[in-house]
Amino acid sequence: MEVEAKVGGTFGAFGPACNVVSPLHKLEEDGDLASDGQTNWEVNAYPNPFSNTITLSHNAIGREVSIRVMDMLGKVVYETKSNDSEITIGEGLSKGVYSVSIDIDRQRKVIKIVKE
Repeated sequence: MEVEAKVGGTFGAFGPACNVVSPLHKLEEDGDLASDGQTNWEVNAYPNPFSNTITLSHNAIGREVSIRVMDMLGKVVYETKSNDSEITIGEGLSKGVYSVSIDIDRQRKVIKIVKE
C-alpha cells in the first residue's frame, strides 16, 4: 500500500505507508475556547526535569482535571482525573521525555516533562 501526504496544500509523491504521530491540540467544541483561541486557565509543572515525582498545578480551582501522560511514541502510560488544584504524578515512570495532556472544561494544554 502506498500513501501520499499533503503538506502546505500540495500533495507529495506516493510512498510506503507509515505511522504518523501528531501533537495534541486544544479541543474546539461548541465555542468552549475563548474567542482568541486561548484557554482561560494556566498550568505549571515543577520541578521539570524531575527524578521521582512532578507536581502539576493549575488555577482552575474546583474544576475536574483530566491528565494523560504519553511517551514519545504517543502511548498513554498514565491517566487520572482530579478536582485538586495540585496533582503529583511521575512515580513509576521510566526515565525519558513525556507529553502531558491536561484537559479542563473541554480545553486542552499539552506540556513536555522530563524524568531523569
